[in-house]
Amino acid sequence: MALPIFQHSKGMIEYEYDEVVVGGNISSLVFAIENKLPIISTRWEDFQMYDRLEYDERWVETFDKVGIPSDHWEADYKTHTKKIMSSGLSELLGILHLYHGRHYPKIYCPFNDGMYFHEGKMRIIASNKFDFHVKANTYHVFDAEQIKNKSFEVESIENKKEFRIVDYLIAKKPLRYPGNGVQGNDFFVNEIITKNVREHYAISYLNSRQINRHNYADYSVRFKAQDIMKAAGITGYARADKPHLFRGISLRPQKREIYSLEKKNYKNVDNFRFPNVQHRWGVCESLLKLDLPAL
Repeated sequence: MALPIFQHSKGMIEYEYDEVVVGGNISSLVFAIENKLPIISTRWEDFQMYDRLEYDERWVETFDKVGIPSDHWEADYKTHTKKIMSSGLSELLGILHLYHGRHYPKIYCPFNDGMYFHEGKMRIIASNKFDFHVKANTYHVFDAEQIKNKSFEVESIENKKEFRIVDYLIAKKPLRYPGNGVQGNDFFVNEIITKNVREHYAISYLNSRQINRHNYADYSVRFKAQDIMKAAGITGYARADKPHLFRGISLRPQKREIYSLEKKNYKNVDNFRFPNVQHRWGVCESLLKLDLPAL
């Protein structure tokens, strides 16, 4: 990696590199560490408690290598148990930030307006109104949507118009022994993850046509989730006036998060290069081969 040319003027900071990574995900960090490159970003992947990783020896090897806990726990899914890794993608992202940040430059401006390509430079506006200008001979782009004023030609699309839907549900009354979740066998409410006796997440996988139909709306999730939980033997607590009877399940939808599963592969153009962004297992395999720098 060539040393940067750094310039500073009132309200503006400028860097110049030979190559730079436009990132925002685990793949971009792995690529930047592997190729000893700086990284710029206006957003990073945000993982939640429902982004669980199921136990696999490859995750154990990967977590051991980067130095985060690699143990797992037995999640009670009412009808069966599921092995869940104690560490997840959030911890993996955090430790990779440490590996990269100790050795290579990182410019992160969490600003909703993203970055702009202007006069041969990448312009990033920080929340304090400072301008960061990054000029490079080659931009390795992992998140093209961060560059707001430039469009790129799409070569192919994987999982076109497919989405992961997470519905946050709250039970009107606490549930009795809901376990850690319930696994469904359908794309609609495929899994229910328990946060506590009242809060639950319902995970569905829908396409663009289904997502706008009323029978897949959040109120439909409510009834489907209630049926799945009842079938798994989950109930409310016993009634005070009739202790031999248990209350039913009454869920209320609170919030819906929609995550696109679409992966666009872009054509290289000018000084913009688009590495093949790898899926989870690809990232895992790349990390196992990677000679990590010292922390």
